[in-house]
Amino acid sequence: MGLLRDAFSWERITEDEWERVYRSPFVDDTGRVVRVFPGTKEYAEVVRLRYHGLIETGFIDPARMPLSSMELPRDRDSIILAIRKESRIVGTITLNTITPSFPGMAMELEKGVMLDHPFFRSPDVIELTKLVVAPEARIMKLLLNFSVIPLLLGRIFGKHHHWQVSRNIPVDTLQRERLGFGYENGFQFLDRSLNNMNSRVGYFYLPRILQAPRLLAMLRPPLTEILDLTITHGPVAQQNGGSIGPIPETLR
Repeated sequence: MGLLRDAFSWERITEDEWERVYRSPFVDDTGRVVRVFPGTKEYAEVVRLRYHGLIETGFIDPARMPLSSMELPRDRDSIILAIRKESRIVGTITLNTITPSFPGMAMELEKGVMLDHPFFRSPDVIELTKLVVAPEARIMKLLLNFSVIPLLLGRIFGKHHHWQVSRNIPVDTLQRERLGFGYENGFQFLDRSLNNMNSRVGYFYLPRILQAPRLLAMLRPPLTEILDLTITHGPVAQQNGGSIGPIPETLR
């Protein structure tokens, strides 16, 4: 399938556009993954969901951090995804990348994390942050759809280096390993920006995600289809003779 990368904008892409590129097999009537923009009613719902979800996991002490602490300056440069179930926002995750206004990842600028890794500050990164899902949205099919969209956006925009910070407890790291993240870097730290939580940094390289040993079997077919997308006519494609084909099998 040909994908016109220059037809899409990180700043403006919405669910209507990415669903024309690839429609997840996990989409159904239980909910839809949408983009939320700051300044909207949906954004206020995302802020509340972030706040209460991070209180639940211990990342936030409500006695020290108000609701407004979840209105982040970086949100205007990020893609905020949300699960809309009927008329409510019941899940959210935020995708950061390197921008002129924010020349480092959130873990670096907000938490002081520095990693000796060749793609730590690459413009081709996506950093997944502020993941919260309400109990009523913890449905396997809906969560799988939620997981596929950041990978699709990584492929659309050529951002293949994905990072995420989680609590350093087995249940959290195992959940991320099932989505492709690895913890071989061994980097752990106390997150002073979020209640001194003992935290760990996960990473994967999208073209090799199918090699992740604990990747969910149900994610392999849609990920294979996403890796098979062909990108044409964009600036990067022009440097490669007019198109970038599917991720080569030798990289998977």
